[in-house]
This record gives sequence, C-alpha cells and structure tokens, in this order.
Amino acid sequence: MQLSEKLEHPEKRFRLTVSTIGAPLDLKASTCRRSFWPDGTLFEMVMLEGSRSDLPEEQLEEFIRQHPISTSRERSADRQLGGRKP
Repeated sequence: MQLSEKLEHPEKRFRLTVSTIGAPLDLKASTCRRSFWPDGTLFEMVMLEGSRSDLPEEQLEEFIRQHPISTSRERSADRQLGGRKP
C-alpha cells in the first residue's frame, strides 16, 4: 500500500471527538491533531468548540482532512517543548 492510499484509507482508525454541549459551533476555534500510532492506527483527536449536533458528518470529515498528519519527528519535538509550540 502506498503512503497516499494509507493516508486516505488507513486500515485502523481511532477518533476521539470532544465538543462543548449547548454552545454554538465555531470551527475556526476548533482543533484537530492527527498522527499514526506505532501499529499503523491513525489517531485523530478532534476538539470542537461548540455543539457537534449542528455539524453534518461530511463537514466534520472535511474539517479533519484539512489537518495534516504529524510525523514522529514533529511529535518528538512537541514533547521536548512540553506540548508548547515554538
């Protein structure tokens, strides 16, 4: 399987979606972090500012696809900075 195919259709995926109940959705303030676990599972941590109920599934998928998948080198640098961006 080529890398582009792996990115489009990972064999395993684990997505954690957290949203604020009762608040209007603000995708500009929302975040998503994506990375591969050592076993090849694509991990996606989606933090939505506002209620998910107003967000169609297709729009959620598009929001997630806009965020790059971080590499092990980027995750290592992030850990060295204590989770802070330079």
